Amino acid sequence: LYEALRHKPKAPSLSPTHKTIIALGIANGMCHLHELNIIHRDLKSLNILLDENYYPKICDFGIARFKTESNQPVTQQIGTPHWMAPELFLKNNYDSKVDVYAFAIILWEMITEKIPFCGMNPIQIMTLVCQNHERPPLPEDLSPNLVTLINLCWAQSPQERPSFKNIYT
Repeated sequence: LYEALRHKPKAPSLSPTHKTIIALGIANGMCHLHELNIIHRDLKSLNILLDENYYPKICDFGIARFKTESNQPVTQQIGTPHWMAPELFLKNNYDSKVDVYAFAIILWEMITEKIPFCGMNPIQIMTLVCQNHERPPLPEDLSPNLVTLINLCWAQSPQERPSFKNIYT
């Protein structure tokens, strides 16, 4: 997906319909992962492969983990800063909503075809996202429903973010 959004040689050209199908496919795949209590923790366009029909395949589960019912601490500051939820930078207590935040960044990326927080280092991104509560700017001509969805998905508070089941529905 990353290469297609950057129009790299040999990468597919994605129409708005392709992007919609990809977004729905990612939401559906993440819904299934979360039903299995798997948190991906590094969801990003680089970890979305496209098959010959442009259907998305979520990959790279190297830092994924099973969500446990205990209060066992989880690793913080894990993932790729450009797609990381605020709580991944700051807390050792987070849940599957970190993947919902990353999904919002992927949606933004598919709409703009830009790299989120391009040219910024991890400390700059952490400051913008965690302290200033900033997100990449949404295009002004974007559908109000899509603006609402993205804003919900990258909400500062994980409790305000929808589940992938709700997103997919």
